[in-house]
Amino acid sequence: MKTQDTELVLRALQGDKEAFGELVDKYQGAVYGLCFHLVGNFADAQDLAQEAFVRAYLDLHQLREPEKFASWLYRVTTNVCKMWLRKRKPDVDSLETISPTEFISALPSPQEIVEREELQLM
Repeated sequence: MKTQDTELVLRALQGDKEAFGELVDKYQGAVYGLCFHLVGNFADAQDLAQEAFVRAYLDLHQLREPEKFASWLYRVTTNVCKMWLRKRKPDVDSLETISPTEFISALPSPQEIVEREELQLM
């Protein structure tokens, strides 16, 4: 397998896009699985897997040992996901970041609940 990867990498470096396509076909499941494991979302994992292959294609010339393509692609994929996670802002605050007084003060008081119910009956 390593010799096949090595041959495909060398062909891709010489401009053979079909060779890189074969590498994509071979590793797309593993790359997608790694992305999903790291980000936990199907749609984001698909986008990140695609980004990882684009990054790998653009940086392929930096691969010093073509026989280690698989482990290099794993590192590229991990880095793409980590960068995305760093840039992404959390959608919601963690309960640890909210003080109990903030949480309780956000709830309506019993008096407010009764007043709302009375207004709805009018």
